[in-house]
Amino acid sequence: MRLAACFLALLATPALANPPRGIDMNGAEHKWWECHIQPGTAVSCCRASDGHVLDDSEWRAIDKPDGSRVYQIHVGSRWYDVPPKAVVNDTSKCGPEPEPAKRPMAKVWYAPSWEMNAIVNIDIYCFMVGTMY
Repeated sequence: MRLAACFLALLATPALANPPRGIDMNGAEHKWWECHIQPGTAVSCCRASDGHVLDDSEWRAIDKPDGSRVYQIHVGSRWYDVPPKAVVNDTSKCGPEPEPAKRPMAKVWYAPSWEMNAIVNIDIYCFMVGTMY
């Protein structure tokens, strides 16, 4: 009984992850990614998701008949709508991205939901349109 209780306690303990090898936690690139805040909140885009650089084939803008614009990103085998509240419109406080070659590319912070080794949905926290600089 005591062994089972210890095992359950271990399962309930949150796991702490180390950053990937080679990441300088004090480096300019890491600080740039961490700087971005979810629109309308004081929460970091990176808090619950990973940041990804998107090439031109992985995102698109769709202009609606009412004049509004919707963004979509391609993850896995499907396109996902970016919620309007996730679109970052002001990147000036974070400065230019430290990697000049990636500055014109779109960026997205999302967390996938998995089922049977496949992504079934994603939660998009932040999205930056390409060529914002």
